[in-house]
Order: sequence, then structure tokens, then C-alpha cells
Amino acid sequence: MTSYEVIEIFVLGFCNVVLGPLMFIWGIYSELDAYEEKRDANNTTNKDLELEYNPVFWAYRCLILCSFFSGLFAMWAVTIFRKEGNWEIRLGRVATSLAKAMYWQIVAIIFYNLDPFEWRTRDGLLGPWGRIDLPFLTYYYCFAVQYYFAKQIGKFVQEAKDVVKLQ
Repeated sequence: MTSYEVIEIFVLGFCNVVLGPLMFIWGIYSELDAYEEKRDANNTTNKDLELEYNPVFWAYRCLILCSFFSGLFAMWAVTIFRKEGNWEIRLGRVATSLAKAMYWQIVAIIFYNLDPFEWRTRDGLLGPWGRIDLPFLTYYYCFAVQYYFAKQIGKFVQEAKDVVKLQ
């Protein structure tokens, strides 16, 4: 793998460690403001707020964790464990899996919001849970950037496997 590709993976990993969680935390703050306004209004119960905001907060938690750890493991794979083939492969695989998990979480969120099977009705499987509304930038980051990130890390892992086979 060329030094340019290693730098590219490091930069993508750094973006996942810093930029992704910051973007998601920014989204949480806007949701928290809306939550506090509704909580302070005396016409809603705690149960209603819980049903509406739990899915959003859990989605953000999962996105933050996947983003942070995928970036961290990718950065470790191309720096600290660069000369240790088996650790490169393991960390690269975990980083790829977490990036793909972010991608598929967004697909699941879109499917959840569309609710084609009407699971979120009062008598449905999920009950009257609220929608998971994320900013457009979050969708773009989790689709395009994570797809590219997973593709690049996948190439890195394959090259590391080839090097280990030759040794």
C-alpha cells in the first residue's frame, strides 16, 4: 500500500474519530432542545416523551460509537500496528465492519421512518414510537463517506492478507 493510501486511510479514520461524532453530537443538541421544550410544556407526559425521543437518542448513540471506534481502529491499523500483519488485518476488519454498520443503520433508519409495515402504530409491533429525523448531512456522511471508508479499508485488509501470505 502506498504512503498516499495510508495517509488517506488515516485522514478518513481521523474524520470518523472527530468529525463524525461532532456532527452527531450537534444533531443531539437540536433534539435535546426540542425535548426540553416539550418537557417544560405541561401537556406531555414522560411516557410520551420517552416514546418519541428514545429511538432518536439510541440512533445517535449507535452512530457515535460506530464512527469513533471505526476511525480509531483504522488509524491504529495503519500506524501503530503497521508492521504486525495479523493485527493490521483484525483492526482493519473491525473498522470495516463498524463503517458498514453505520451504513446499514442509516438504511434501517430510513426503513423505520417509512414504516411500510405500519409497525409504529399504537397496536403495531413497535408501538407509537417517534420518527428518527436526522439532518441531511448525517445521511450523506453515513452513506457516501462510510461506503468509501469501508471500501478503502477493505483494500488495505486485502493487501495486508497478501503480505502475510507471502511471509
